[in-house]
Amino acid sequence: MNNNLIVKEVEFNGANLLAAQNNKGNIYVGVSYICNGIGLTRKQKDRQVSNVQEDIVLNKGCLKFGVGVFDPNNETIAIELDFLPLWLAKISITPDMKQSKPDVVNKLIQYQLKAKDILAKAFLPQYNTTDLVNTYLDMSEEDRAILYFTTLKDNKLLKPKADKFDWFLGTDSTHTFTDTAKIISTRCNNDGINLKISVIKLTELLRNKGILSKKKSNDKYTNHPNKDYENYFQTTSVTINEGDKSEFKKTNTRVKSKGVDFICELVKDEFRKGGMVSNF
Repeated sequence: MNNNLIVKEVEFNGANLLAAQNNKGNIYVGVSYICNGIGLTRKQKDRQVSNVQEDIVLNKGCLKFGVGVFDPNNETIAIELDFLPLWLAKISITPDMKQSKPDVVNKLIQYQLKAKDILAKAFLPQYNTTDLVNTYLDMSEEDRAILYFTTLKDNKLLKPKADKFDWFLGTDSTHTFTDTAKIISTRCNNDGINLKISVIKLTELLRNKGILSKKKSNDKYTNHPNKDYENYFQTTSVTINEGDKSEFKKTNTRVKSKGVDFICELVKDEFRKGGMVSNF
């Protein structure tokens, strides 16, 4: 089996990760190496290794490598690169972690945002071009704005604005409405419900149910939560200065993890009552 694998040690954020590519082009990274790089305890690491193997979705991208591939003395559980972001997103950042282990929280965020790209580039030099173009085309206007201001960080003139925008985007364990729609579609599929909901239909449902406000700004719905449902969302605002006199206020609403759970059950109930059709 080793003869069919390309094994590489990849440095990321001060840690050495071990990954392997098989003859089909699939790339796997050792789960324990990721956990060590983040700074998880032995108990937390063991739990994550179990989670990857037992999760109904993650185990589809999980593979056990024999002794001598990653570790000269032990078998190693590894996860396919396409499943890496999903696994890392499932590692919750608790209030206690923020207070007691801020360094672990910061490392986890870096791994959630960048680890897949770094590992992919180590095996696929061509990774940058087509994937980034397709990603940009699939982005919402909000996410393109995020990408725009992030890119401007290297420009000294605009760096203060980009840093302020980074603060605005500094959310933990929250999701865009686009990602929420994808998560719900996946969960429904895993539960045997043939339903794929678009972000447009999702926000429309939430407005009709009185969960999101029907107020508009510049002829667009603001998607602000109504008072009784504020606990399921995170809404933040920041003023972006464009020059001596030009500035604009950007408000962003994201869905908390418990909000995703709440909305998912709402969608399932609507589907069961016949209020929704599959694949729309």
